[in-house]
Parts: sequence; structure tokens; C-alpha cells
Amino acid sequence: MADDVMEPFRPLVDMKVYKILDQWKFNFELNLDKNTKPLMLEILAEKIFYNDKKYPLMVAIANFINSIRNVMEEKDKHIEVPTF
Repeated sequence: MADDVMEPFRPLVDMKVYKILDQWKFNFELNLDKNTKPLMLEILAEKIFYNDKKYPLMVAIANFINSIRNVMEEKDKHIEVPTF
């Protein structure tokens, strides 16, 4: 299920990785190190639309997980999915 939870966010992460690779001239031997980790962590602050409002990705993930939980607990009938 963890894989399913992350899928709606995959395009945003893929886009960020592409931008990092582009910065590094597509050096595929690029490692996750002290230079690249901060670049990847920036993604958590990027704004996305969730439930018709803009939120930092980190907040949208928490809201998305709460939405899944609410459906599983039968408090809601639909999962709110983020958009980009």
C-alpha cells in the first residue's frame, strides 16, 4: 500500500530529479550526497493543489494520507487526490 500512496506524487518527484540531472548535465553517475540531498528535499516545500487549495507538498501528503484513512474508516466515500 505504501507504493500506492506515493504514486500520485511520482510526477512531481520525477520532474525534480529531471531538473537536477539537467543541472548536472545528465551525469547519471550523480550520487545522493551533501550537494544533491538538499536539492531533493526542496521538493517538500513545493506547492501543489490539493482539494482546490495550494499547499506545500509535505502538507498535501499528510492530507492525502488522512483522506485515505477517512475512507478506510468509512468517514468519507472518496479519496481526495492531489493535482499539479
